[in-house]
Amino acid sequence: MKSYLKFLSRNKLYTAIEAVGLAVSLAFVIIIGSYVWQQYAVTWEHPDRERVYVPGTPGFPALTYGFPDAIGDIPEIESVSRMCNVAVHPVIRGENTEAESVGVEPAFFEICPQFRFVEGSADVLSAPTHVILSASFAKKYSLSMGDALDISGNSYVVGAILDDLKGTVIKPYDIFLNAAVYKDDWQPFDNYGSTVTLLKVRPGTDRKVFYDKLEAVCKDVYSGIYGQAFFEHLELSRYDELFFKEKRHSEF
Repeated sequence: MKSYLKFLSRNKLYTAIEAVGLAVSLAFVIIIGSYVWQQYAVTWEHPDRERVYVPGTPGFPALTYGFPDAIGDIPEIESVSRMCNVAVHPVIRGENTEAESVGVEPAFFEICPQFRFVEGSADVLSAPTHVILSASFAKKYSLSMGDALDISGNSYVVGAILDDLKGTVIKPYDIFLNAAVYKDDWQPFDNYGSTVTLLKVRPGTDRKVFYDKLEAVCKDVYSGIYGQAFFEHLELSRYDELFFKEKRHSEF
């Protein structure tokens, strides 16, 4: 060791090059490590991330509106909810506004407990005329519980307000509507990609066994396309795997 230090002291240029190289290497290690940690942290906000699954086509975590109804009574499933891709332009006190919106069901907030209510609860979505707003959207337009807004010519009432959620695999939404409102907009087993299905399974569920049961449903309801074209096979993604999907749905 002494001889090496002596060598470095006599070869200052070499020593400087080695020091710069070491510093650059450490900088890249820190940057890459930080990036990986941040990406994985996106899904850590979900306490049951290893119990929530999303079925879809290869590389694309979404199916059709009717799939949750076709599942039936698979015993491994504890709860299920749709996430419907919708676009709305609310009119608030006569002003046309822009908003990120999604159609969900009350069970969505049980499956994704990281969404926290400032006022109200998920039960308000049992009434199709009620909506849930993010706190930032409500503040921006001075909306409170019980206030009304017009969406696509229909009047809706603010039934609950959610705390803003950042750094999550699910994109931040301004308005949550009842998914049932959009039931007639799509064929139940067509319009592939229109609906994300969130499935929360019971503790101890065997992933392969669960997959086989869902695949059997797909072979039945999508018999005309399953096994070919864009639906070569069912892909079952766990919640903490969604962020790294090559093709992510617009909800994520």
